[in-house]
Amino acid sequence: RRSSAATAAAKEPVPVLGNAYTAAGAATVASWTACAVVSLSTHPVLSLPVRHNVLTIAQALAPLPLGVAFFKALRSAANAAGWSRLKSATYRRLNLGMAAASLWWAAAAWWGPAFAVGYRMYSTPFAFTAAVVHVAVAVLCLGVWVRSVAASPPPIGGHYLPRIVRGCMGSVWSLAPRAASSAGSLDDPDSQGGQDGRSEYAAVCALFLWFAIMPIVVSFPLATVPMILGKRF
Repeated sequence: RRSSAATAAAKEPVPVLGNAYTAAGAATVASWTACAVVSLSTHPVLSLPVRHNVLTIAQALAPLPLGVAFFKALRSAANAAGWSRLKSATYRRLNLGMAAASLWWAAAAWWGPAFAVGYRMYSTPFAFTAAVVHVAVAVLCLGVWVRSVAASPPPIGGHYLPRIVRGCMGSVWSLAPRAASSAGSLDDPDSQGGQDGRSEYAAVCALFLWFAIMPIVVSFPLATVPMILGKRF
């Protein structure tokens, strides 16, 4: 009976958490939009036509639907089955991924010149506000993630970093699609493994990883692919 009661309680919706995700999503979208408009409305050195700046801002805002879908999925999980669903691998990864992204955005806002080749694109109050918003979102997502996972087993018991390292390495290693014996060969487009989309999904994951790393390790103009963000945003 106790087990059944605990299971039922775990599946109860958590509307407060759902509302928190809604607020976090709205704050993230607002901060991202404000940062894009402020940093890309003018060039720190060149005098560019307005249409160039408008196009640049529009491309910087292109990922916003992805962020909206991100928080919508988390909110739906909290409102539908509460902690029972948030403890699944999918939502653990979503929370951890958004926490990492939010911390990166906070660092980019506060230490802007380090990310923009020395140019200061934001005023101190603006950078502080954006950084606080993203840190708050990171704290929310990290708090949910910590509650939804178990710490590492001994001899490193109580630490979460080894778990993150194992998960990240496993995710990278799993980017290549793997075919079951019954699915046929992946290089045969007529087989089950060649038709069910696993190869396309693996390619999309690899591209997401590549486009996330590329602006950090390469210089202009490649750093601007695919969103023309370059070193200013």
